[in-house]
Amino acid sequence: MGRSYQRRLLVALVLTGTLPLALGTALALALLYQALGDPDQLVAVGAGVLGLEIGAILMAVLVALALGGPLQALRDGLALMLGPNRRYRLVPPAERDLAELARGINALADQSLHAQEQVEAVTRALALEKETLASVLFALADGVVVCNAQYQVVLSNAAAQQLLALPARPLRRGESIFAYLNAALLRPLIDALATAAAARRLEQGILTLPRGIVVHVAVTCIQGDTGQPHYLFVLRDITRQIAAERSHTRFIRDTLRRLRGPVASLLSGAEILRAYRELPAAQQQAFLDALHTEAERLATELDALQAVASSDLAPGWADDLSLRALIEQAVTDLAPLCAAREEQVLIEGDDMSIRGDRLALLQVVRQLLARSLERAAVGSQLRVRWSRLASGLVELTLSIPGGRLAPGESEHLFEQPLHAGAAGPPGPLPTLLQVVEEHGGAVWEQHTPEGAALVLSLPLQPRAARPAGPRVDTVGQQVRALLGHGGFYDPTPAVAGVPARAEARLTELSFVVFDLETTGLDPAHDAVVAIGAVRVRRGRVIPEDHFLALVDPGRPIPPAATRIHGITDELVAGQPRLGAVLPQFVAYCSESVPVAHVAWFDLAFLNPALKAVGQPPFAPGAVLDTLLLCSALFPAWAGYNLEEIADRFALPVVGRHTALGDALLTAEIFCRLLHVLEQRGITTLGAALRLQSGDVVRKLITAVRAELARR
Repeated sequence: MGRSYQRRLLVALVLTGTLPLALGTALALALLYQALGDPDQLVAVGAGVLGLEIGAILMAVLVALALGGPLQALRDGLALMLGPNRRYRLVPPAERDLAELARGINALADQSLHAQEQVEAVTRALALEKETLASVLFALADGVVVCNAQYQVVLSNAAAQQLLALPARPLRRGESIFAYLNAALLRPLIDALATAAAARRLEQGILTLPRGIVVHVAVTCIQGDTGQPHYLFVLRDITRQIAAERSHTRFIRDTLRRLRGPVASLLSGAEILRAYRELPAAQQQAFLDALHTEAERLATELDALQAVASSDLAPGWADDLSLRALIEQAVTDLAPLCAAREEQVLIEGDDMSIRGDRLALLQVVRQLLARSLERAAVGSQLRVRWSRLASGLVELTLSIPGGRLAPGESEHLFEQPLHAGAAGPPGPLPTLLQVVEEHGGAVWEQHTPEGAALVLSLPLQPRAARPAGPRVDTVGQQVRALLGHGGFYDPTPAVAGVPARAEARLTELSFVVFDLETTGLDPAHDAVVAIGAVRVRRGRVIPEDHFLALVDPGRPIPPAATRIHGITDELVAGQPRLGAVLPQFVAYCSESVPVAHVAWFDLAFLNPALKAVGQPPFAPGAVLDTLLLCSALFPAWAGYNLEEIADRFALPVVGRHTALGDALLTAEIFCRLLHVLEQRGITTLGAALRLQSGDVVRKLITAVRAELARR
């Protein structure tokens, strides 16, 4: 590029300087010949003029050499200052005018940098806060998932990924949350958020995951700066707690059943001794022995009951619930059934507070109400009423006007699993009766003058005093702050899966920057020991969205290779072979454009292995190469290895010669190159591929060899 510029400058100087002189000389010779008519004098004048011509040409060459190099250096320096390295400053050339120009440009750059530093100082505190909150979020023991308005996962921490991952489907960004959590059970919580008052911003429930894990789910809605809602789900594994609570409930129920025998025996023996005081001594002793035996049984059962009561297995539920709101939600859900049967549901009673699992109790009320609607006379009016009992219970009655349940139908209804037939991942489901008993309640059928009724009793929960003001969830505040600063990847449909077409804009594409570590430099005899990759989206690196895998090369790692990347035979022992890792890597790269530094070296290892496992290889012409892009954009640079490029762009070099470390460094370089490409008017993938495959690339064999020599 520099020599081409000098040639153009030389041609311009020759044309503008020597051509007019040549024309003037020819005219002067013609006039002299006519005036003098002496050939010898004409030759002498011509020789003098020719000497002037040669001098002018030599002068043009010297001017081109003098100006071409400094101007090209100024141009390359400006390219660095405008994008990748704003701290770079021009070195003033020897020419005074060009030196003044360079100093003026440096002064403007200093002013621009000062303004930029002021902006960065204002945002640095916010960035630090965002990073701190993100670290706290990912370190939480509870699973945290953030979804956008389309319920697509945009953020998840390690705990959530471990809880929700299915055997063949890990939790990924862009996936619907309903692929991992039952939509029929989750939507009531989300719908309640949409209709709840501003002060109630948290809905809770309990779900069973496909692997039998029971989780407590808390969901809240977060409004970002754009006004679009985001949903925050906090998941806590309560499998052991629920199992302990169920065991506790069964123990109490079985213990009470066993206590009835000894108590009845004691009462009977006492009544007999009281009624027949004149019994013979032998019979009295027999009754006393029986009473003593039953008393010992009773004492044993009471000791066991006391041991359980003193443990930490006492059941406790997430929150107090509004009974009226629970029933209204069930009636709303069954509105289509009411409309089909032309039936109405009247709700009677003052609101009361109960405590329990909102989703489970909602399913209980919904299932009981659905059976009442199905058995009531068509076009009838059902009444749902409740009353407070002196025993601290609330008794909920669902009337069935003009209808009755068949013999044994109520028992069958109570033993049915809840949520049967609901869409979503399957899992072990409790029965209606189990849920009611776990809440300390009961359910039964009774006959009424109007027909029949289903009755549900539940313990009342005294409403404790709560602090004034809206309920605020700490995690919700943290995630709201993070989302407000645009710090998270957002898989909107416009950019979530852009195919790698030549006309696709670089700003709309997703890129995967990858790097390999190997046992050596010969693809025919060496093997891969590590694959690292990271995703780039919208001109920024997403470090949390990365891929890293150690690979068993199937052969000893030479000490020379270990000295470079630090991977030993012990580290790769027991790791999967490359054929097992590649499908995961290909899935990670799907819908993204691959990027590498000296890409052909990595592809020489990857493509044969991909063919061996039946996967399509990477097309070399569709992989962006940061070395080739740098050489095309900055042809005057002396070298193009990662350290030299990072130094040009003022990037720190961390984790060099590790797969993920090199991938992260290459990704940062690639983001700077995207900025330069945009400045040069290269905005599409096809234009970038054409740039890196131009004539200048054939001049880079030496640079490539130098890069490989440093590996």
